[in-house]
Order: sequence, then C-alpha cells, then structure tokens
Amino acid sequence: MFFDDILIHSQSYKQHQAHLQVVFELLGSHQLVAKESKCVFCDDRVEYLGHIISKDGVATDPEKLQAIKNWPLP
Repeated sequence: MFFDDILIHSQSYKQHQAHLQVVFELLGSHQLVAKESKCVFCDDRVEYLGHIISKDGVATDPEKLQAIKNWPLP
C-alpha cells in the first residue's frame, strides 16, 4: 500500500513533534514505513497540488497561474 502524501499541520514546534510521534506510531502499528528521502519535516511552506500552504493560508502557486496565462488561444 502506498500513501502519496501525509501533511501534518501544527500550531507550534512542540505540538508538531507530538503530532509526528502519533503518526509514526500509527504507521508502525500497521507495519507501514515512510521513505526518509521523500520526507520533509518542520517546513513552514509546502507546495501541494498546485497550491502553496503556509502560515498565511492557502494560495495558488504563481507558476501554475503563469502556465494558464501563457496558454495559446484556440
């Protein structure tokens, strides 16, 4: 079984550590693992599905908008 993405949002670093602990325990209890090379921890900005998620909220990725603006007219 594969999970493509697990996003964990926390209000503080201490809370984030607790959330990570819970997630790792759940993965382990179900004999699932995360590939370390694909993991990013404690990042304050995430690009996900054409959006940028940060402490400021969710915004559309400017690169995606530019690609749409550059589409040729039919």
